[in-house]
Amino acid sequence: MFLHLPHPFTRGRERIEVERTLERLIDHHGDGDYAAYTFKLTFPSNPNGLYLIKGCGPNVRADPGDQQAKIARAMQAAPESISKSATIADADGTVLKQGSNGWRCLPASGPGSDHPMCVDEVWMSLMSALSNKADFKTDRMGISYMLAGDDNVNNADPFDTSPDPGEVWVQEGPHLMIIVPDPKMLEGVSDDPKNGGPYVMWKGTPYAHVMVPVGARETVE
Repeated sequence: MFLHLPHPFTRGRERIEVERTLERLIDHHGDGDYAAYTFKLTFPSNPNGLYLIKGCGPNVRADPGDQQAKIARAMQAAPESISKSATIADADGTVLKQGSNGWRCLPASGPGSDHPMCVDEVWMSLMSALSNKADFKTDRMGISYMLAGDDNVNNADPFDTSPDPGEVWVQEGPHLMIIVPDPKMLEGVSDDPKNGGPYVMWKGTPYAHVMVPVGARETVE
């Protein structure tokens, strides 16, 4: 490994500590390939300073748990015009990237999922209610994007986790999800995922919404 350290890093013990820290980081991620990269670190003798450290060593490859990988995956859920300025948050609510347009994108729609989603404020409220099995009402429409597809979901029961004979489950492809403020607005809209167009998911529950497929999907029997 080779490191180019700026002037503040030329102090003996601290320089060694920094080099060892970077060696452990590179060894942890290394895969035998070499590449140039830059680290941003603070230094003990100047904790308020931020320094660039240039070096070369085993190439650092992002794993699924890497913050940048999560941000990239979350941004796949919606058009760039929305996701580029959205707040990116992890499953536990940790903000990975602060946004400015009121949208929130997640690298996964729920535990065990790898399908990202971008939601507006109304959908954030629905998701909170759903996770707590609480009632949900809204006075305006809500929109969510899942352009990278979805998991296999029971179309009638939001809390079912295991398919049983006779149930209708659907693994949707790229789609939008629309919440309406009045359940009467869903009257006349099919709840059959095989009808060839939009359909209602979780009909008759507080979490009912319209699924709008915009790409190929796979329906799991």
